[in-house]
Amino acid sequence: MRHSKIIVAIAAACLLLCGCQRAAPRTLYDGESLKVMQQGKKTIIHDMATNKEYVLIRNRVRKSEIKPGAKTLIKTDSLTISTESGTTTIKTSDGLVLTIERNKIKAHQ
Repeated sequence: MRHSKIIVAIAAACLLLCGCQRAAPRTLYDGESLKVMQQGKKTIIHDMATNKEYVLIRNRVRKSEIKPGAKTLIKTDSLTISTESGTTTIKTSDGLVLTIERNKIKAHQ
């Protein structure tokens, strides 16, 4: 009985110490005017021109709930962020176009 309490206490301590760590942000794109990072479900877009940060959070939805067509989320003088069926597109004023689909990013000039 006493040994089982010790084992349960050690297991609880291991879960507490190992399970509470957050994943470090992963840099998807780092340019002169834009930095895109991903941390779990969050996509963090840092606009260097205006020194503003935008956070997008991915949520799963049913296909029946998806409305067709692109939706513009943020539109400023320096960038436009839009989304369409799981793909996020970032367009900057200097002509850079980034496409994020799942965990992959593609850059176009």
